[in-house]
Amino acid sequence: MTRRIRLACLFIVCSTYVSAQRIPPILESKAYVRGIYRTYKEFLNNAPSIRDEFTVSNGSDSHGCLPLLKDSVVNRRDAKSFWGFSTGDSIYVNSRHYQHNKGYRAMREVNRYCFWVDRITTITWLVVLPYPVAVPIPHVNTESLVMNLNNGRFYILDKAVMNTILKDDPQLFTQYKKEQGRGRSSVMFSYVSKYNERHRDEIGRIEKDASVVFYRRAKKERQDSILITTADSAVHKIGPGQIIRLNLMQAVTTLCFDQKCYDVTLNTSFTNYVECSYQDKDNASHAKRVEQQAGEFYIREIESLQERERRRALEGK
Repeated sequence: MTRRIRLACLFIVCSTYVSAQRIPPILESKAYVRGIYRTYKEFLNNAPSIRDEFTVSNGSDSHGCLPLLKDSVVNRRDAKSFWGFSTGDSIYVNSRHYQHNKGYRAMREVNRYCFWVDRITTITWLVVLPYPVAVPIPHVNTESLVMNLNNGRFYILDKAVMNTILKDDPQLFTQYKKEQGRGRSSVMFSYVSKYNERHRDEIGRIEKDASVVFYRRAKKERQDSILITTADSAVHKIGPGQIIRLNLMQAVTTLCFDQKCYDVTLNTSFTNYVECSYQDKDNASHAKRVEQQAGEFYIREIESLQERERRRALEGK
């Protein structure tokens, strides 16, 4: 109990919900206005600021499409940086919001929770001994994506996120838990769609989630991974010289590091930084909250090391 209180005191309390509600025009309008959204606010208001004529390039499994403007000062490079665009029939979201620029993907539903499918590239860093040299190993998987319309945050839609979404609807949650293929995109999308229809009263509620960056420096660290478990039962492994970025849908939550758990209240106004460590001299792993300035410094340090090793690995091919 003292461990939980001690760590909880390191986090600043911040309310998660505000009562003001407003249904955004994108859901109330009879049709989507054709054009390009520079910002998330333009998307919500169904008011693209770029109405110039454009075509849509052909996409692929690995790369989405692009809006190609005709006779415009907006060039192809700029086209990669917009929030999204509308063809009048469909809404496309820029994949740069959740990974490196890979074009735009069509949303399958625009509602309380918007969802679609994309190919996501993740990097695993393999630490090579005897020196802490990190070698990048890319993995590409087809993932289900979801966006919370109330705050514009993006998540990979897995079982843990499904549990968080459905927890306030016990009947729907029980039905979902009985589904044998509940990890398939079609099943998850079906239940998110049902939730959207049953909880339209939630639309427009002002929400904030908590952004947390976990990092582990490489120097003097054991090679053992530290298991980070969040309140939704999702488990993440962090090794030496690695970084994990999470958006947690609940600010008041429980975080577990290996076998030690702490009740914490995360700040939703800025990024929370947590340093994980398991050094050779330690009998168990440790975790501590650090100030934003220190956290940003160590993140830059780790990313710089990763980039150097990535270049070294490419030069060695």
